[in-house]
Amino acid sequence: MNAELGRRLRQARLELGLSGTELARRIGKSQPYISDLERGQRTPSLSTLAALAQALGRPLSYFLGADEEGEALSWPGRTLPTEKANEMTLRLATAVVDQLLSAELLRTDQNTDRDKLVQIVHQAIQNAYHQVRATTLPRQAKAASNR
Repeated sequence: MNAELGRRLRQARLELGLSGTELARRIGKSQPYISDLERGQRTPSLSTLAALAQALGRPLSYFLGADEEGEALSWPGRTLPTEKANEMTLRLATAVVDQLLSAELLRTDQNTDRDKLVQIVHQAIQNAYHQVRATTLPRQAKAASNR
């Protein structure tokens, strides 16, 4: 995973013509940290990954299991309309963040407020959904064909 993440990070950075130093400056990290990420030697936190995605103009899904063209995995089947699904996952993210904050399992700091945490968790929920769908649907299709 780290090697693929690093490859995609480097590719996106080079496509924008950014140096590792400039990307590091944009996200508040060091150039050696960016280099370590690109070589697959470090794993970024979710908030750092979100900052990288924003700085590189890519969706978070590009770095987390998207296909080779960077398109998020999409699957046919019964799903909620996009607007309703987005509303539901946003409400879920808000509830999760509020519970973690109230239990003091998560804290805000001067760089990350509650709304930013909700955005990060919301994106994580959406990415997890696509990852689960990617592994579940092929098994369901195989089971149906064996009947």
